Amino acid sequence: MTKYISVQGSGHQTEYTENNLPLTVGERGQCDIGLASCSGTIGLIGAEGGHLFFQPVDSGQTLFFNSRQMTSSAWLKSGDKIEVGNSVVLFSVAGDCYTFSISSKEEIDRERDAGFYHPAGPLYNKSNESLPLEILPAAQNRSGNTFLYLSLFALGALLLGSIFLFLAKPVSFQVSPEPDRIRLTGFPPALSVGARYLAWSSRYTLIAEKTGYARLEEIIEVKDTDNRFSFKLEKLPGQLHLILTPAQGVAVWVDDIQVGSTEGGTNTDVFDIAPGRHLLRLEKPRYHPLEERIDIEGESRLQVFRAALKPAWSSLLLESEPEGAVIEVDGKRQGTTPASLELLQGNHKIVVSKNGFLEESLEIETIAGQDEKSRVTLTPTPAAVTVTSVPEGTTVLVDGEFLGITPMDMQLPSGKELDFSLQLPGFESQAKHFIFQAGEEKSLHFTMKQEYGVVFFQVDPPAAELFIDGKKQPDSNGRMLLPVKTLQVAAHHPQFGRYTSTVTPKKAYAQQVHINLASREGAGNAPLSSQEEKRGGNGHSLRLIRPVEFMMGAPRREAGRRANEQERKVALDKAFYVSPRLVTNGDYRKFNPKHSSGVIGRYSLDADKQPVVSVSWNEAVRYLNWLSEKEGLEPYYRFEGEKVLVPDFQGLGYRLPSEAEWAYVARQAGRGIRDKYPWGAGYPPYQVAGNYGDVAAGSILGGTLKGYNDSFAVSSPVGSFPPNSAGIYDIGGNVAEWCHDFYAAYNPVSTSNPFGPKTGSLHVIRGSSWRDSTITELRLSYRRYHKKAQDDVGFRAVRYAQ
Repeated sequence: MTKYISVQGSGHQTEYTENNLPLTVGERGQCDIGLASCSGTIGLIGAEGGHLFFQPVDSGQTLFFNSRQMTSSAWLKSGDKIEVGNSVVLFSVAGDCYTFSISSKEEIDRERDAGFYHPAGPLYNKSNESLPLEILPAAQNRSGNTFLYLSLFALGALLLGSIFLFLAKPVSFQVSPEPDRIRLTGFPPALSVGARYLAWSSRYTLIAEKTGYARLEEIIEVKDTDNRFSFKLEKLPGQLHLILTPAQGVAVWVDDIQVGSTEGGTNTDVFDIAPGRHLLRLEKPRYHPLEERIDIEGESRLQVFRAALKPAWSSLLLESEPEGAVIEVDGKRQGTTPASLELLQGNHKIVVSKNGFLEESLEIETIAGQDEKSRVTLTPTPAAVTVTSVPEGTTVLVDGEFLGITPMDMQLPSGKELDFSLQLPGFESQAKHFIFQAGEEKSLHFTMKQEYGVVFFQVDPPAAELFIDGKKQPDSNGRMLLPVKTLQVAAHHPQFGRYTSTVTPKKAYAQQVHINLASREGAGNAPLSSQEEKRGGNGHSLRLIRPVEFMMGAPRREAGRRANEQERKVALDKAFYVSPRLVTNGDYRKFNPKHSSGVIGRYSLDADKQPVVSVSWNEAVRYLNWLSEKEGLEPYYRFEGEKVLVPDFQGLGYRLPSEAEWAYVARQAGRGIRDKYPWGAGYPPYQVAGNYGDVAAGSILGGTLKGYNDSFAVSSPVGSFPPNSAGIYDIGGNVAEWCHDFYAAYNPVSTSNPFGPKTGSLHVIRGSSWRDSTITELRLSYRRYHKKAQDDVGFRAVRYAQ
C-alpha cells in the first residue's frame, strides 16, 4: 500500500509519496524539507523495508536527534524530533501518512507553556536493528524483555554498519554546471561523505537539478574500481515572445522547421526554442518574408522579438468606359469595374471584358507599396461585313481609308456612322452610309455602273501600231469608246520610233488625240527617237536620257508610303545611256557559264530570256566591268579583294544606275508628271500591265493581287510587256533591280547627281517583282535594300554619254 508523506510548516503543506524518496532536508527553497536556520543540505530522508530513516550529511552544522547530537543514521518513529539551529522538525505517523512538522524553538516553548507539547520518544540509530514500529503488541512481562531486544537490535545494527562500511565503494560525481540539488538513490542507501558517496556495488539513480536546466536522471552502476562519473546539464529551451504586425497567421520557421504560427494574443505567441544561434523566418501570404539571426539564451528565459512584415502588394484602381466590365487577374475573376485591386508585386495580366465590347488585355508590373491607377476604354465589338461587287476588283474605301478590293471580308467599327466609297476606273463611284450594331454580321453588294467616253485617234503614219493599256488595237485611227479612266497610250513604228502618253476619256464630251511619229515636233512628250538609241558592242541597245531636274520620293500622305521615301529635289545634269532590257541569263552566262538562277517550286528562273537573278551586287558590277572591257572602255569599278572602289565617278564604263537615275527613268522620263505605279494611276491594276504577284503564283506566294493574272508564276522573259514612256521594259515589274548606291534614308536637301553614301554594307534595291502585290511594294517610290543575292533581284546596265 502506498505511503504518503506530508511536509507542513509556515502555513504551507507539500505532499510526497514513497516514489519521491529520498527527500532532502536543509536550506529553505533548496531542499524538500526546508528549514529557515540551515544553509545547504543537512540530511536525507530514506526508506528501508517500509520504515523511514534519517541520514545526516556532513555539512558542518550541528544536528540534534531527540535532543542528542547526531552523528549517524537513525530510524524514525512517531514523536521523533530533529533540531538544527533554531529549527525543529517533528515526525509523526498516522496510518499510511507520515508527517514532518516544521517549527521553531520559540513555537515549541509556547506550546509547552500552553500544555500542548509532547516530548519525543527514545532515540533510534543505525546500531539499533529493531524495526521502527510505533506501537508494539501488548504482552505480559514485556518490560522484562525490552532490554534484551534493544541490546540485540543495537548489536545487529552495529554489525550491519560494519559490513556496509567494509563493502562500500567511494563514488564521486562531476556535474557541469554545478547543480542546485543532487542525490543518489538506490538500495542499499548510499552514504554522503562530503562531496562523495559510499555505495555498494549496485545500480543507483543519480538525480541532479538546477534552475533553468533540464532535470538530470541517470542510472549508474557502482563497480569495484573507478567510480568517477561526469555529466553535463542541458539548458532548458528559451522562450521567444513574438510581437508582430500583422499579429495573426504568421508562420514561424526556425532553422527551416516550422514551429507554429502566431495567434495574435497577448500570451499566445511564445515559442520554446533551443539555446544557441538560429535562423528565424516569418512568413505570411501577401507579405515579404522576414529572416533574422537570433541568439536564444535558454534556461526558460523570456526574450521578446518585435517586427513588422512589409506588404508585398500594391493597390490598383481600375476603371473602364463603360463601367461594369468583368475583371480577370491572372485568369481569376476579381469583380467588376470600377474596382480597387490588391496585386502582389510582379507582372500580372489583366483582362477586362463586357458583353458587346472587345476584350482588352493589360500587362502590368506592380511594385509593392506603389499604388497605381489605370483606365480602360472598351471598343464596341466590330461588325463582320462582307462586300461584293459586279464587276469584282472594285476598290473599297471606308471613311476615306483604302481597305481592299472586292470581294472581301472586313471587321468594321460598330455604333458609329461609316462612309463607304466604292471606286473602279471606268465606272461610276458609289457612296453610302452605314451604322452597324456591335457584333453584327452584314453582307453588302454593289453593282457598278460602267462609264464611257469617246476618243478620236489620228496616228501618222497610219501603219503605226496603237496600244491602249498594253492592248494592241485593230486600227490606229478612228473613233473609240473607252472607259472613263486614265489610259496608257503607246504608238510604235519601226522606222519612226515610239510615242507614249496617257489619255483620260470624258463622259461629257469627245476628245481627239493626234500622234505624229513622222515629225520630231509632232512627237510631243515622246521619249527618244530612233536616232537617240545606241547599240552596245555586245549587241545590246541603249537609250539616251538627257539632263533633267525632278522630285524624288513620295508625298507624306500617299497611301502605302514608307518613312524612307522623303521627297527631295534632284538634278541630273549629265546625259546617260540606260539599257531598255534587263540583263538576261543568256547575257550573264557569256561572262559566267556556270551561273544558275535556280528554281522556285516547280518553276524555273534559269531560262536564257528570263532576267538573271541570284547574283549579288558585287557579281553584278563584275559583269559590268567585263562588259566595259569587251567594248574597250575603262572599267567603272575597281576591286581590292571583296572591297569595291570607284576611281572616277564620271568614268564612261558600264555601271549600275544610281538610285536617282533609276527613279527618273521609271517615273517621269518621256512624260510630264510622275507616275505612281508602273501602269500609271490607281491601285490595283485593272488590266494586265506587267509581271507582279498574281493568281498564277498563288501556290508559292502568301498574298497575291486578287483577280489579276499576268500568266507568269515567276519571272517572265524580258520585254514580255509594253515598255514605259521612256521605252524601258520591266522597270517596276518582273524583277527588282540593284542600284549603285549604298542604302541610307533620303537627305531632304536638294542635290545633283547623287550616288548615295560613300560607305555602307547594304545596297539599294528599286522596283517591284513577280513576288510583290501590295499597294506599298508596287509603287515606283518603294525602296528596299540587301547585301546578298535574291531570287527576285536582277540588274540593267547604265553608262554616261560622252
